[in-house]
Amino acid sequence: MNSENQPSVPQDRGLTINEDYKWAQTAFQQGEFDTAATLCRRILKADFGNYAAAGMLAEALRQSGKLDQEIEAMKSATGPDGDQAGPYLILAGLLRAAGDATGAVETLERAVAIDPDMPAIRLGLGLAYYDLGDLASAETLLGRAIELDPACAPAHYFMGNIHSQAGDWPGAIDAFSAAMEADPGYHNAGLELAHLLFRRRKDEGGANRLGRAADLVLPAISQGIGGFEAMLLAGKILVELKRYEEAKKVLEVAASRPEKHSDLYVALSVAYINLGEGGKAREISRRLLREYPVGSRPSPRPEAEVLVLEFLSYNAFTRPIYGPNTHAHANGIAAFRPERVSLDHMFIQGIMVDQLESITRKYDVVYNDVANAEVNVEHGYSSAVRDLLDRTGLPVINAPEAIDLTTRAGNYERLHGVDHLIFPRTIPIRPDADNMEDIVEQVMAEYEFPLLVRLASLHRAGGIERVEDVAGLRAALTKFAGKPCYVIQYHESKLPTGMFLKYRGIFIGGKFFPGRMNISGNWLVGASTTRPGDKKLIEGNTEFQNDEARWLADPAGAIGQANIDALYAADAILGLDNYGMDFGIADDGRVIVFEANSCMNFLSIQRHVPKFPYLRRACEDIKTAMADMLVAKAREGSAAGG
Repeated sequence: MNSENQPSVPQDRGLTINEDYKWAQTAFQQGEFDTAATLCRRILKADFGNYAAAGMLAEALRQSGKLDQEIEAMKSATGPDGDQAGPYLILAGLLRAAGDATGAVETLERAVAIDPDMPAIRLGLGLAYYDLGDLASAETLLGRAIELDPACAPAHYFMGNIHSQAGDWPGAIDAFSAAMEADPGYHNAGLELAHLLFRRRKDEGGANRLGRAADLVLPAISQGIGGFEAMLLAGKILVELKRYEEAKKVLEVAASRPEKHSDLYVALSVAYINLGEGGKAREISRRLLREYPVGSRPSPRPEAEVLVLEFLSYNAFTRPIYGPNTHAHANGIAAFRPERVSLDHMFIQGIMVDQLESITRKYDVVYNDVANAEVNVEHGYSSAVRDLLDRTGLPVINAPEAIDLTTRAGNYERLHGVDHLIFPRTIPIRPDADNMEDIVEQVMAEYEFPLLVRLASLHRAGGIERVEDVAGLRAALTKFAGKPCYVIQYHESKLPTGMFLKYRGIFIGGKFFPGRMNISGNWLVGASTTRPGDKKLIEGNTEFQNDEARWLADPAGAIGQANIDALYAADAILGLDNYGMDFGIADDGRVIVFEANSCMNFLSIQRHVPKFPYLRRACEDIKTAMADMLVAKAREGSAAGG
């Protein structure tokens, strides 16, 4: 070390190439690029095919601003008629670093003429063609490099990149794995493999893939390799593996860096929630909401400026959902036509709480997506929406008071007597050890088995139990003890084939639109299911697709005009501007409304259009109706305002 504790170039006293390379790495990491370059030249003099040293030399020269100077010196040293392949190979690496891939190809062609079977030359040519975007030639040349030297880690690595770009995930995984087998210290390949295993974690064997990804990325970040992106990836993987304490440590380090990413805040919030640190989770969630206005979307010539009020459950992110859908509720939001309306999103439990008083921009209409009636009633979130509306005088889609009436129990009270319609008996409960037997007695007096016990505020599978007898009822009540729940009379809708059936209908401005029709071998029919058998029922079933197309084209013809009339009668009672209904058809022909509220993703139809083109017309009709409703409501507000 020199007087400033920096590495100095050692005298050439017979040090091995590995020792020189480690010394060069230390110098490079400490910013002593001239020292690193000198050491790399010495390595290449002894082994001009050393891939790692060539790459470090080029980067050290680029960092020190001496790359162009080195290129000119190497061109003078090689000349057009050189008879040694090594100098051409080194020059080509420098040209690639300078962005001159064409010059690198020309230089390496001279090296090929001298030594056609040198793996390093085939690798260099493959990388140059990769830089030029000629992936077919790059793949051929990299393959030849691997044939000549199966331990050529960079060749395997770039082959993995080519497979990834082609969407060949198994090929990419195999190639990155081969790079790591050839050189366990090749952390670039390890990080790419970890990213790929994480992205494909829902494939068969996903849990094992996540464990393998953790084993790849954690050693890299422990050595300071990969920076912020590697730390974020490690945190997300650890969250998926439920290793929350480890995830927290990694993600907090990442959060202390200057880089920003919405996924970091989501993952960190999930880790905090699962470690019982709700206050920290809420704090990091609010930070995300301030820094990332996800969903806001301007229009160049809007017919209406829309303020969308969103809802964040429990004041923090509780599930690892990343990307654009992190906190967009995606009800009708996806249906708003960007060419007609502009959107600004605000959140009741995040930015909205802090900035409610500072809204000064003039909007035309408010779209109220604070839509979970059970949560609104329990926590009073609708009062914040009403306060905003009263202060601004803005018209609203889905008045908060109307949403508050759409609890499951409230819908039962209002809809169970509608002609030709069944709304299952629904009573609210909060089971605990003291009232368990009273609830059992009440249920036995009012219900028949089977019946359902479900968490009150949940609008997805996971918090619902089908109960077949008294023992099952007690088990379900014990499972949900201390939480608001509903007991619901079970009704089912089946096809003659024995498959369970559910329709989704959508009301927009008082008009009914058909959504997707779904079937399942399970009584709990979802609009989107991960059960492979259910996917096959839909995707591989031409008869079902024909039935769904007929339903979308002619709902009354599919389920009967009497049932359509019953749904319209329910709509008149519910009093919402737009919302969704899930329903089936009972054995006696009546419509069974399973739920009706504005929490539904009523444009789930849109993402299936590529697979099922017959959905497109219904999708476009919904989008047009949504835009028409918003614009009409905005104009009503403008007229009322003078």
